[in-house]
Amino acid sequence: MRTILLLLLFVGIPLFAVENLIIERDEFTKTLTPNSLSTQVVIKRENSQDQNIIIRDLNMLNDRLKGGQKVCDGGGVSIYPEYSYEDRKREFLGYRGESIYSCNFENIEDFEISYGIIQEFFKENDKYKIEISPLTWNLEAQEIEIAQKELINRAILQGYARAKELTKLTKESCFVTKTDFTQNSHYIRQRSTQELANSTTPNEPIKRDEVVKIIALYEFICR
Repeated sequence: MRTILLLLLFVGIPLFAVENLIIERDEFTKTLTPNSLSTQVVIKRENSQDQNIIIRDLNMLNDRLKGGQKVCDGGGVSIYPEYSYEDRKREFLGYRGESIYSCNFENIEDFEISYGIIQEFFKENDKYKIEISPLTWNLEAQEIEIAQKELINRAILQGYARAKELTKLTKESCFVTKTDFTQNSHYIRQRSTQELANSTTPNEPIKRDEVVKIIALYEFICR
């Protein structure tokens, strides 16, 4: 949608020539389809008397997950001692360990392969729990940046074309003096995690197209 504001500028030059300042606003959009299915996975165990067992198990899972498709980042093992406090006395309860993964998949089938590896791990190690954020379809930052640059180039070319149109309409010589751009913000979804039973598989989310938008504010001078 184009918005036009016409201003008359009286410039102190011979014959008191008049310059017309024309301000227009236009929008340019491009629809993108999300291309990355992502989630965050936390594998944890509590109250283990031997921290080496947690380290061994989680490292084994890490090797299995990263030995195939290599779609998950992270996987380092964190170990914390746990205590109870009663009557000003501290009692050691055991160790808590966890591994956190950020995973990106091209499709639900790739996710199911990695999730199957986790399921096999739970069959062998039933004392562990899994927390997983809902699966979400996302646009890669690079795709958004490419689309924004494309829209800016379109807007610049449109500004030159519009100057020619104004020249014909006003019977004057019109040209672009300034162009400002505003980009719509792309927000990363906040994820809530949920603890799943070892037999539960997250549902595939609905893939929804997203619109990248550039707003151009033009200043034209016609004289």
